[in-house]
Amino acid sequence: MNGISKTELEAVLGSSITDSMFGEALNHARCKQAYIYQHSKREEVLQRWYLLELTKEYIKSITLSKFTLDLCMEVCKTKEECLQ
Repeated sequence: MNGISKTELEAVLGSSITDSMFGEALNHARCKQAYIYQHSKREEVLQRWYLLELTKEYIKSITLSKFTLDLCMEVCKTKEECLQ
């Protein structure tokens, strides 16, 4: 399984990410890639582009989760301010 670079992933995403976010996403993607290959034995799963797609998928997922959490926190803050 060939690795991917943070710069390459940022180019695909069209935005920058932190080093820790990249490390977490790449680690998760490698585990998922190994799991998928273990169960399917499809050679394309081991290709570099597949790892890149899995990493991109994880970044999008954690970005959406963070956005949702931030939005919920802002709504709660606004509600509290209105009640005062």
